[in-house]
Amino acid sequence: MTITSTATVPDTTNYAAGEAIIVEVRFDQDLSGVTGSPQLALTIGNQTRQADYDSAEVLSVGRSDNLIFKYRVQASDFDSDGISIAGGALTRNGATIRNAAGEDAVLDLGSHAISNTASHRVRDDSVSFSSATGTLRYEANRQIVPFSLPAATGGDGTLTYRLEATPALPSGLRYTKPAGTASGGVIAGEPTEATPKRTYTLTARDTDGSTGTFTFTIHVGDSPV
Repeated sequence: MTITSTATVPDTTNYAAGEAIIVEVRFDQDLSGVTGSPQLALTIGNQTRQADYDSAEVLSVGRSDNLIFKYRVQASDFDSDGISIAGGALTRNGATIRNAAGEDAVLDLGSHAISNTASHRVRDDSVSFSSATGTLRYEANRQIVPFSLPAATGGDGTLTYRLEATPALPSGLRYTKPAGTASGGVIAGEPTEATPKRTYTLTARDTDGSTGTFTFTIHVGDSPV
């Protein structure tokens, strides 16, 4: 009797303190002899936390070929790249896990181990931008199409944005801070002269002081003759 799958419930989440991480481990045969309290080790950040077997959850799922493990997130837990479950994470802890024939289950997760599942982060309040950096190319003395900088995600509370003062924007261009959360602000205006390519940094900050940055470049070429 071997393990056929490992899955966390729900599919995607960022767990807060006090919330339960629920993991289902499914076998290729029905279980009929589960006694005691097996455990499943979760790697959360650089800590190992033990998720306990929850027989009540097994009944609520309505299957007989699985085990459900539950761990409640502590205030000190943090994992920004997602929890991991190693191949040897499932242990009997003095329990028995058997099929109807009385055969012990093989507990090695094998290929069903989970490494840094980004869809299951723990208390990740980091501020980040998902957009890649890019280059904005304009011509001198020509009105540009206003460009909306990307909005950041994450963090605690409302995010505020600041375009770093150095280097200065090309003459004639201006940055307007966002009025809402749809973007990180807007670059608009009419550049008055050619400028070489320069790199700019947009910083997003949450109410706790955590920051994320987005970098982009602007190059203004000469007006066509």
